[in-house]
Amino acid sequence: ASPTSYAMLAELYNEIGETEKALEICREAVEKFPNYEGIYLVVGKIRYNRFLQEGLPRDGVEAVENFEKAVKLNNANYKTMVRLGRLYLDLGLADRAAARLNSALIHAPGDEEATELLRRASEMPPPEEEDLEECFKRLCEARRAEEDSEIILRFGLDELNEMIAHLEPAPGVHMVVAITKDGRRLASKAFDGTLQEEAALTCARQIYSAANDSCERMDIGRFVRGVFAGKKLQVHMIRFDDMIVALFADGRAHRRIIEQYLDRFIDDELYALRGGGR
Repeated sequence: ASPTSYAMLAELYNEIGETEKALEICREAVEKFPNYEGIYLVVGKIRYNRFLQEGLPRDGVEAVENFEKAVKLNNANYKTMVRLGRLYLDLGLADRAAARLNSALIHAPGDEEATELLRRASEMPPPEEEDLEECFKRLCEARRAEEDSEIILRFGLDELNEMIAHLEPAPGVHMVVAITKDGRRLASKAFDGTLQEEAALTCARQIYSAANDSCERMDIGRFVRGVFAGKKLQVHMIRFDDMIVALFADGRAHRRIIEQYLDRFIDDELYALRGGGR
């Protein structure tokens, strides 16, 4: 297979949501064709899009490093230089931004975006931090602070609580709780007296934190969905935008039936509340 074929296949997998498969194909392509700029552009695009969606600093760093590799292989690729300039500006790295934007303008004199970004870079104060990963961490923290301030308005807290309060019981389901990514309670409903709310909330926080940390360490993005089963209890958990929904059920209940119950809740209630489908 040609390097172009690898790049096209990786992009196809990425478009259907198979990010890890796309990156696996890219890794194979890099081993076979280390001097093909196109594959580094694909990796950079995938990593940057995942950074925007999930806010993992490592993805941001990998995106920049792969865009830089592409530029080194083809120093006439001014569009990628402009992209890097924009990224460095977002990170507060004015000198790096200016270097890339000046190079872009050599190959595309008069490019309006590059010219405007270069003007912004010239007005920016020196950075407090030069380390890429630390810069991405700061950017993530700023974005998360904005998200946290918006979450209640976005979900409509009163409507969310009313919707969960009217959930129909299902065989084996003990409780449903909804929390923010940082563990704040949004809503809950107990179907029987098996669990206390605070115990369920604490359990949901701990499971999500551990699962999300594991996903980050394995470099597969943030936690999206999982089942955590024991002899007496099974916990089905799913991330919906900025909210975590945890469903607690009897350990002997049929797992597929519980999953279908959660799917109906997500599709028929939460997506309707948000005003759109999957």
